[in-house]
Amino acid sequence: MTTRAIAFVLGVFAGCQANAESLGLGDLIELADKSNLGRVEGRLGLQKSESEVTRARSAFLPRLLVESEAGYGSRSEAWTSEASLVLRQNFYDGGRSWSEFRRAAVSRDRARFEEQRARGSLALAVLRAYADSSRLERNRVASRRKLELLEGQFELSRRQYRQGRKTQRDYQLLEAELERSRLELESLDARIFSSYRELEKIVGSADAAFDATKIEMLTAEKILSLKSWSSPVAYDPSTESLELKAQALSVEDRKLALDLARRQYWPVLDLSASASYGSTDFVGPLSEGWSANAGTNLGAALRVTWTLWDWGGVPAQVASAKADALVEERRYEQKKLELVNDYRSLGENLKRQLRVLELQKKIRGLERNSFRNIEKEYREGRSSYLDLITALERDIQAELSFENEAFSYFVSLAEVLELKGNLYEYAKAL
Repeated sequence: MTTRAIAFVLGVFAGCQANAESLGLGDLIELADKSNLGRVEGRLGLQKSESEVTRARSAFLPRLLVESEAGYGSRSEAWTSEASLVLRQNFYDGGRSWSEFRRAAVSRDRARFEEQRARGSLALAVLRAYADSSRLERNRVASRRKLELLEGQFELSRRQYRQGRKTQRDYQLLEAELERSRLELESLDARIFSSYRELEKIVGSADAAFDATKIEMLTAEKILSLKSWSSPVAYDPSTESLELKAQALSVEDRKLALDLARRQYWPVLDLSASASYGSTDFVGPLSEGWSANAGTNLGAALRVTWTLWDWGGVPAQVASAKADALVEERRYEQKKLELVNDYRSLGENLKRQLRVLELQKKIRGLERNSFRNIEKEYREGRSSYLDLITALERDIQAELSFENEAFSYFVSLAEVLELKGNLYEYAKAL
C-alpha cells in the first residue's frame, strides 16, 4: 500500500513537471517545421531536384549495360541470338548534356532558396497566430482586471445603497456595467478559443492541442526588449532576399534554355565509344555454344546532325526562349524594385509604431494613476459614478491600446525580418 502511494505521488509530481514545460515560439516553429504539409512538400521538392542533378550528371559518366537479343524466323527456320556486356561512354554531344546538367544544378539551387523561403513564410504564419493568441490572452487579463474592479465597486456600492449613501441610479448603472463586462469577457474567451485552433491548424501537428496552460505567452515587455531585431543597415535584396535569389536563378535558367535552343542553328557532333564482350548464335538446335563466337569488340561512333530546314521550327523555339528570358529578366528587376519599396515602407511603419508604442506606454501609466485617484475619491464620496466608470474605461482602454500596439509592432518587426530572409533564425531563438 505504501509503495502504491509513493508511486502515485511520484506520478502526480512527474505530471506536474511535464505540464510546467510550456511551449515558446521556437518550439511551435519546430513542431510546424516537422509537421506542416507545406514544409514536407518543400523538403521533398528539394530532394527531387537533387535527384535531377544526379540524373543529369550521369550523362557524363560511362554506363555498364547488359544487352541481349534472341529470335526465330519461320521462313529461314533459323535461330538468332546475341548477348554482350557493354561499357559505353559519350564524349561529346554538342553541349546538350552539359546544358542539362547546369539547368538541373540551377533548379536545385532555386529549390533550396524556395525551401528556405517557405520555412520563413511558415515561421511568419506561426508567429502571427502565436502573437494573436498572446495578444488576446493579455486582453483577457485586462478584461478580468476590469471585471474584478467592477465587482469590488459593485459590492461597495450595494452596501452604500442599502445604507442610503448611494442613489439607486448609481447602483443600477454599475450593475449594468458589470454585466456588460462579463459579456465582453465571454466574447473574448470565444475569440481566444478560435485563435488556439488557428494556431493548431498552422502548426499542423496531429498531437498538438494548445491552450494557455501549454503556451508560453508573449508580453509587451518582452516585445520591447526585441528592439535589437530591427537593424538600421541598408537593405540589399540581391544578397538578402531569398525570393530575389530564387528569381535570379530563374533568369539564369532561361538564359541556359535560350543557349540550348540557339545550338540547333549549328551542326551537332556526337562522339561516343564502347567496349563489349559477348557472343552470337548460341541459341537454337544448331548453335555452337557461347565460346565458339565469344569475343571482345571495341567501337567508336561519330555522328553529325545539322538541321537545314524545318519550316521555321528552330527559329520559333529560339524566339520563344528569348521572349521567356526577357520576361524573366524584367520580372527580376520588377521584384527587386518592389522589395526595396516594401522594405522602405515596412521600415518607416516600424519606426512610427515604435514611437506610438512609447506614447501608449506613457499614456497607460497616466491613466492608471488617474483611475486610482478617482477610485479613492469615489469611495470617499467626492467623485460621481460617471467619473469612476469613465476613469476605469480609460484605464483599461489605455492598457488594451498599449498591448495591441505592442503586438502589432512585433508582427511588423517579423515581416521586416522575413523580407530580409532571416526571420526563422531569430524566431527559433525566442
